[in-house]
Amino acid sequence: MACSIYKITESHTALARRMNRLPMKALMNETFLEILALLYTEEEAAILSKAPLKPATASRIAQCSGRRTEEVAPLLDRLAGQGLLAAGGDGERKYFVLAFLPGLFEYYTVMGDDDEKKQAFAALHERYYNEEYARNANKRRLFLARVIPIEESITPQMGIMPGESVREAVLRHDYWAVAPCACKKQNALIGRACSKPVEVCMQFGNAGRGAVKTGFSRQIDRSEVLDILDAAEEAGLVHVTDNVERPHLMCNCCGCCCDAMATINRFNMPAVFAASRYQASPVSTACKACGLCERSCPTQALTRREGALHFQPERCIGCGVCASHCRHGGIRLVRREGIHHTPENYGQLIITGMQQLSGIDRLAPTLAPRMSRMIGNWIQGGMDKGIERRKAALD
Repeated sequence: MACSIYKITESHTALARRMNRLPMKALMNETFLEILALLYTEEEAAILSKAPLKPATASRIAQCSGRRTEEVAPLLDRLAGQGLLAAGGDGERKYFVLAFLPGLFEYYTVMGDDDEKKQAFAALHERYYNEEYARNANKRRLFLARVIPIEESITPQMGIMPGESVREAVLRHDYWAVAPCACKKQNALIGRACSKPVEVCMQFGNAGRGAVKTGFSRQIDRSEVLDILDAAEEAGLVHVTDNVERPHLMCNCCGCCCDAMATINRFNMPAVFAASRYQASPVSTACKACGLCERSCPTQALTRREGALHFQPERCIGCGVCASHCRHGGIRLVRREGIHHTPENYGQLIITGMQQLSGIDRLAPTLAPRMSRMIGNWIQGGMDKGIERRKAALD
C-alpha cells in the first residue's frame, strides 16, 4: 500500500466508522481515510466521531465529546459553512454528520470556494470512485432513484403513467430551489468539464427550504424551474428523482459526469442504479442509421454496428432522450416488462431500501407487501409530524 501524503489518525478512522453507522456506507479503504484526513483536522474528526446519530445541538455534541460548548460551537459553524457538516433546524441550531455518498460529497463539492483543497478532494474522490466504489455499488440492485422520461418521448397512445410527468411532479410543490450538480463540478475540478448545464440539481417543498437554509441551494420561482427543465431536455440531460411517487429532489444528469450513469459506461455494467417504467424500442423500418440516437444516449445503450442500430436493453434507463432527439421516428419508448413498484412516500422507500440491502426482495419479492406499506406509512407519518412541529414553531 502506498504511503499517504495525508496524516491519517485514529480520530479519522473513528470518524469513518461513525459515518458508516448510517445506512449508506462508504468503503473503508485507504483512499476514504485520506479524504477524511484532507477535510478534517484531528481535533475536528475527534469531535465529530462522538456526535449523536440524530441532529444535535452544539452543547449536546460538546457533552458527547467531552469538550466545552464555547469551544465546539464555532468549530461546528465553520465546518457547516464549508459543507463539511449539515446544519439547520428551527430555533436552536442542530448539526448532523453526513454519510459520505450521497451526503458529504455533494455538500462539500457544491459549497465554499473552489480552492486547491477542493481540487485535491475531487482527485481523491475520482480515485476512490475508480478503485472499488462503482464496481461494488452497482452490484446491488438498490432502486433509491427513479428516471422520469422526457414527456415528448411518450406517445399519446401510451398515455403518461401516474408520476411520470416531470413538470407535474415539480409544479405540485410551492417552493423550489436549485444548486450546481456536484458530479459536474467534481469533473470540472479535475479538468474534465462537460458542456452541459451545471446548475440543474433541484429541491422542492420543505427539502428546498432546508437546502436554501443550509446555503447549499438558492431559491428560484416557478418560471425559472420550467426554464431549467427546458434547457436540461434541450441538452439531452436525464431527469433523475427519488424513487417515490411525489419526489422532493431531482437532478438532471449527463452520461459523462453523473457517477451512476458514468459507471454503466466506464465498467460496461447493466443499468441497476435507478428504477424506470419505460424502455427504448428501435423501429427498424424507420431507422436511417444517422447516429443521432447513439450520440444522445447517456448510457451507450444504442450503438451502430456495420451500418445497423444495435440496442442493449440492459443498459437502457428509459429516459427518452434518444426518442426525443430522433428526427425519423426510428426509436420510441415502450412500457418496461416487470415494472418496479414505486413507493408512495419516503417512509415506504426506506422499507424498500432495507429489503433490497438485505436481499429479502430477491428471496421473497412478495413478502408481506401490505405490512411493508403499513410500516412505511407509519415512518412517513412520524416524519410528517416532525415537519408540522417545526412549522408550528415558526408561526
